[in-house]
Amino acid sequence: MEPPRLVLDRDQKLDLTGRNRWLGNLGSGHRDRAGRIVAAARDDQSFAGLGRRRVNYKSSRPRVIRVGREGVVTALRRGVATITVTVGGTKGRTSFVVR
Repeated sequence: MEPPRLVLDRDQKLDLTGRNRWLGNLGSGHRDRAGRIVAAARDDQSFAGLGRRRVNYKSSRPRVIRVGREGVVTALRRGVATITVTVGGTKGRTSFVVR
């Protein structure tokens, strides 16, 4: 998971299913998959599509940051929370600061 920002203001939203403009040139031949905030890489370093995969999102502190089933993060109050994304048993985590 590579979100474009790790510091959010209260009431700010971030769609984890979206693209990260900073990653746009990665993944030669797989730009659509590689440039996403949540991406999955195989053992051979190629990128897997997530379109048909079940993706689960969870916040370590839902009173600070809420994340819905569709992957939209909402910053609620000041603090730090970790969002965990699980795809096929593999987990990725990123911590966010809400100011």
